[in-house]
Amino acid sequence: MITELYIENIALIDQVQLTFSPRFNILTGETGAGKSVILHSLGLVLGERIRGNIVRQSQEQAKIQIVADPVTSVFQQIQKTLQTTEIDDEELVTLHRQITQSGRSRSNINGHVINLKQLKTLGHLLVDIHGQHQHQSLFQQGMHGQILDDYGGLIPLRQEVTSKYESVQSLIHQISQLNHDYQKLKAEKDLLTFQVKEIAEADLQVGEEEELNKERQRLSNAQQLFELADQIYQGLHGGQMKPSLLDILRTLNKSSTKLADLDERIESTNQRLESTLYEIEDLAQDMRDYRDQIEFLPSRLNEIEDRLSTFSRMKQKYGATTKQVIGHYQKSVEKLEVIELSSEKIKIVQEKLQKVKKSAQAKAEQLSVKRKSIARKLETLIQKELHTLSMEKAQFYISQEQTDLTATGIDSIEFLVATNIGSELKPLVEIASGGEISRLMLALKSILAQTDPIPTLIFDEIDVGIGGHTANVVGHKLKQLSQFRQLICISHLPQIASLADKHFRINKKVIGKNTFITAKELTIEERVEEIARMQGGQDTDTAIAHAKELLNLS
Repeated sequence: MITELYIENIALIDQVQLTFSPRFNILTGETGAGKSVILHSLGLVLGERIRGNIVRQSQEQAKIQIVADPVTSVFQQIQKTLQTTEIDDEELVTLHRQITQSGRSRSNINGHVINLKQLKTLGHLLVDIHGQHQHQSLFQQGMHGQILDDYGGLIPLRQEVTSKYESVQSLIHQISQLNHDYQKLKAEKDLLTFQVKEIAEADLQVGEEEELNKERQRLSNAQQLFELADQIYQGLHGGQMKPSLLDILRTLNKSSTKLADLDERIESTNQRLESTLYEIEDLAQDMRDYRDQIEFLPSRLNEIEDRLSTFSRMKQKYGATTKQVIGHYQKSVEKLEVIELSSEKIKIVQEKLQKVKKSAQAKAEQLSVKRKSIARKLETLIQKELHTLSMEKAQFYISQEQTDLTATGIDSIEFLVATNIGSELKPLVEIASGGEISRLMLALKSILAQTDPIPTLIFDEIDVGIGGHTANVVGHKLKQLSQFRQLICISHLPQIASLADKHFRINKKVIGKNTFITAKELTIEERVEEIARMQGGQDTDTAIAHAKELLNLS
């Protein structure tokens, strides 16, 4: 509920501060006194757009502020809207809007800066204004289904529908993403298949290229290798070269043996020479074996060249090294597997989507049937309420048209009304009379009071076109409604004003060369005078007596 309203420099207002009752508040005053300015100011701090230049002349800026004390459920929605928990739920909520002469504005809640969209959302959580076509939840068709479900206790069932719908949307998004990925990969499928086949047929092995290069070097130089090896062998063992190194060493070894026989001191030297002879013999044998093993294979050399050419071609296309080529092969194989798996996964998710859709549709149809029953009951109750509010000719109908599945079901719910016999049923927003709008809203709110979450209701011109018994009925309905919701009403009828818990009089005063709008909470004596004035007999004894009688009855 709103506990305080502060207005500064709006239109003809210098400063106005009102402290409201949590129940029934009335604003009265002469026609043109400025009651609409008060309500417009309240609308501005609740997020309404600025219309024209509203800042008082000679002033740079205007300020409007409300202090609210929301119930826990509304407070939680405020935190959700702002996506913050910085505002303590034990604090009062202060909404503040500052407007400059140029029409620019800044808003905040408890000192936290917010934008106009957030301000408007918060305003809808706190207040419903009826009588003008702004700031009314009942003029928003999207709220009609919410109201019907709240009244019928269908919120848990609707939440089930919402949950299933969200599952449907999640699966649709998942399928879309899978299809996107699949199409992207599918475009690569032929190329990947070719690459995998080509690399697989090449059958490259790590280290193979190095070994082939070594073998090619040997085969390419076979003649030179043979000649060099043979030359070394002939020099060691003998042949055309006479005498060979072995021939010389054998001769020397014989002389050394004789020397050792004559002088044993040379024995170790003799042994070393003999060992050298044997070593050279082994070397000669190894070199001969190496020479004899040298192959002259042109066909093998061609094979090696072809194989090395394959390595070169694969590296040019798929990587700088054999390892990189093999890595590319493995990644390509994995991508092909993903393509196959994606196709299968899409089928699985599509099957799941159909099941979830079917379940969601069934739950939505169940909700739709219950809504139809609740709608007929609510229509009857509201029709009765309208008749008691001097709208005997009015017809109220809840339209329920089938739609595709949405988060709220398969129904488009809209409240329609015809205020005169023969009139066409029309959406609420097309009702022209402010008084009819307010009484229709009063009828709705009287029935929905205990399920409607909005804590404060504002009724403008609710008594237009009524009087006598109907005025008494409207007044008492407002009084009853104020037991559940805070009411702030503008009224011209004494029967209604007398029932208020707080009564404010709006005046225009001329001070010097300036005119000001003022607002004052009335004492009991001042209320008697104001109600007497509203009866058209301000100072007569009869009017005063009647005013006192009305207040005693309230």
